[in-house]
Amino acid sequence: MALPKKRRPLIFSSAEKETLQAIRKARSEQKRRTVRAGILLDGASGTLSDQAIARAHGVNRNTVVLCIAARIWTNRRERLVRRPNRGQREEL
Repeated sequence: MALPKKRRPLIFSSAEKETLQAIRKARSEQKRRTVRAGILLDGASGTLSDQAIARAHGVNRNTVVLCIAARIWTNRRERLVRRPNRGQREEL
């Protein structure tokens, strides 16, 4: 059995944490955006495994891994917003 890999920890400033918590609690935000904000906050706590985070949010484990990896790689908040696919117009 393979050993689990450890990723770099998610570190947020207090302003970023407040923004993510506001998105997570918002009732008028898109579902996808609130789930991603919740995944990032749970991932930053470091107490839950990827599988536990996935179960808590009703998504696949791979979704959790990709969401956290995208945040680590880009280190930007724009990853919470869905970007248009090739050939689609960008919404304003």
